[in-house]
Amino acid sequence: FTTQLHLLTTRAMKQGRGERLTTASLYLALTYIFFETILWFRLPDDTLHVYERNSLLFFFLISLTSSIIISSVPVLKKEHGLFLRERNKGLYGTLPYFLAKTISDTTTSVIFPLIHVSVVYFTTNLRLTPLAFLTFLLVFYISITTAQALGMLLSVALPTLQIALLITPTINIFLMIMGGFYIPLDNFPGFIKWIKWCSYATYGYSGLLVNEYQGRSIPCAQHDDSSSDSVEYAWDCPRDGNDVLASLGLHES
Repeated sequence: FTTQLHLLTTRAMKQGRGERLTTASLYLALTYIFFETILWFRLPDDTLHVYERNSLLFFFLISLTSSIIISSVPVLKKEHGLFLRERNKGLYGTLPYFLAKTISDTTTSVIFPLIHVSVVYFTTNLRLTPLAFLTFLLVFYISITTAQALGMLLSVALPTLQIALLITPTINIFLMIMGGFYIPLDNFPGFIKWIKWCSYATYGYSGLLVNEYQGRSIPCAQHDDSSSDSVEYAWDCPRDGNDVLASLGLHES
């Protein structure tokens, strides 16, 4: 197994040399960082900016995982015939081939996105504790590798590359809708509520939210009124982070 994995990984990386680390992918990552920093720069950590904070976390998922899924679809489709011939000859098994393809795509599908979100994490003032940052990276890593695996699954499950490229974005959009940002998890109709547990976005977005809010209080958003001594607050404050999670359908078990 280890020999097969090593040889297949080496071959896949040689075949993709020049395609994994491209100028275009670097520019794309820098563009995302630029616009995300401008739109969500140094978000105030208060009750008035909870929605903006949630929207940033969901945008991480919807932007990066969508591109990873689409880019993963052609990976296995282009080599489907070669894979079947070599497997039938007993040269290697399915698992080492899948792992080799996953590892060879690490630069574009994993390393770049993780560097991207690591930079934006601090420029946008997300939860600034070492444990929260490491947990954020772990949840995001699991989310993007799951998205990558989903793209490969759809690549082999659908009959042609054209059909796969047509249907995959539709499936991904539906999974994103089930993630809990557009509609709170408790508000889905009963007959489709179970589908949310089939969506990687549900687990990814929920994990990012729990990491951001659980176990802490969100300070009051204060607006000084120069014409009076009154102070205006958004929501009840300081607001318990668990209350924010409960309002989004994430209840403590």
